Amino acid sequence: MYTQEEGLASDTKKSSAEYQEFTSYTLHDIYSNQVKSGSFNGSSAEIDISTLKKGIYILNLQTGSENITKKIAVQ
Repeated sequence: MYTQEEGLASDTKKSSAEYQEFTSYTLHDIYSNQVKSGSFNGSSAEIDISTLKKGIYILNLQTGSENITKKIAVQ
C-alpha cells in the first residue's frame, strides 16, 4: 500500500494516495516509460499496482492547479 509518509508500495492490489483533491495521475518507470495513468472519481484516490513489477516508479499527481511528484518503490 502506498502512503506518502513512507514512499513505499508493497505488492498489495491497490495503492492509495490519501488526498481527495487529486484529479488524475501518471505513473512512470525509472526509464521514463508511462506504465499507468488515470483519473480519480469522487473521494476514491486509489491506484491499482497489482500488475507492476518490483522497482522504483515516479508518481505524478495532478490537481486543477498543481502537480505533485513522488518517488515510490513497489516491493
